[in-house]
Amino acid sequence: PISSFPTLKSLFSSAMEDQSTRRRHPGRRGPFPQHLRARNGEAQGQGSSSESAAAARTSSVSVGLPAQRRRGLPYPLGRLLADLDKYYQGTRSDRRQASLGLKKTLAALRRAACPPGFEEVLIDLRAQAWGLLANARRAEGQLRRADRLWPRVRRLLAHGTGDLFLAAFLTELEASLRRGQRRFPEALALITQARVFYESLQEKQSLAGAFLRSALARYEAGDPAGAARDSLSAARLGLHRGRPQAASDLLHNLSLYLKDLGATDLALGLLRRSLWLSGRTCDPQFHLRGLWLRGRLERELGLLREAVASFERARRGFLELGNTYDSALISLDLALIFAEQGLWQPLSRLVQEMYPVFVELDIPREAAASLMLFAQSAQQGRATTSLVLAVLKELTPKPRVTPVEPA
Repeated sequence: PISSFPTLKSLFSSAMEDQSTRRRHPGRRGPFPQHLRARNGEAQGQGSSSESAAAARTSSVSVGLPAQRRRGLPYPLGRLLADLDKYYQGTRSDRRQASLGLKKTLAALRRAACPPGFEEVLIDLRAQAWGLLANARRAEGQLRRADRLWPRVRRLLAHGTGDLFLAAFLTELEASLRRGQRRFPEALALITQARVFYESLQEKQSLAGAFLRSALARYEAGDPAGAARDSLSAARLGLHRGRPQAASDLLHNLSLYLKDLGATDLALGLLRRSLWLSGRTCDPQFHLRGLWLRGRLERELGLLREAVASFERARRGFLELGNTYDSALISLDLALIFAEQGLWQPLSRLVQEMYPVFVELDIPREAAASLMLFAQSAQQGRATTSLVLAVLKELTPKPRVTPVEPA
């Protein structure tokens, strides 16, 4: 119920940390527990290279074997495990490069000579590598190619060590694919299975991450109230504590859910906290999408001057990153405000900037016709709010401001 949401202010207060606090607690970074992170020296072995050691130090997530098996891993397996960690992290920022890196690691795992007694561990690593590659393809939008890999992952898991944490982790990744395929009942069933595994292992942080993925599936299935409930469950488990990026993801997503529930004012407050954190910890694209969402919330609340400032900042940021398409879409959000206010001169300037971008992208014929009509109307001072909304609908059949996949 909406009446329970005012308690969020105290719930998220511990997430508002500065950089010095996080430097004093370096072991608290990342969404997985400390004992599941690769340790420099332990996972790498005595003969590890400086590059592998750096990968172990910089990896904030470790995605596979428990500590007792990590400590005994010989050098080649420890190095390959660190590579898997590194490329999994890269899936969020540079998907293509991460996919290429995972393929190279898979090839190395096929060639790797298995030390005596580590046969099942090597099978686990191969299952993990195939699962991460499937996830990278899912992130690239190659859903069919990703789907074809999961039977192999399950076969390898059945012959591995029986590591319950690894099974839960890979189950979550498969659930993300089912969500992308809009097979929401299957996705929720898989996430529930992963949650059972995490509960039996008493992995509270991983359990909280599973609640976040469940929230994403519920939101995309049209249940923002269920999504908000699952997000609050993740927060009560302490996912955000000492983890600024996880807190930023959580607040960003929850603000979207609350917006759809009509709690726009509260959503804006949470999003401002998310932006405060993401400006220090997250990749620029994510931060700019947060600014874009903030502009939309401010517009809904009638804060037009603030909305224009948020849209302008996001638009300039996307341009600096070379993302001209999203920059042009934000121009349409700005155009909606200018049309409502009758500001024809800035509206005409926006149209001149964004029209060539959409034309070069080979947009559908109907969208091109709407955009041309809009450009002509703006030049003649006859653009209306309904026309801007129609162009927005044609150019963005799916919303570009969406929930973020938890790290």
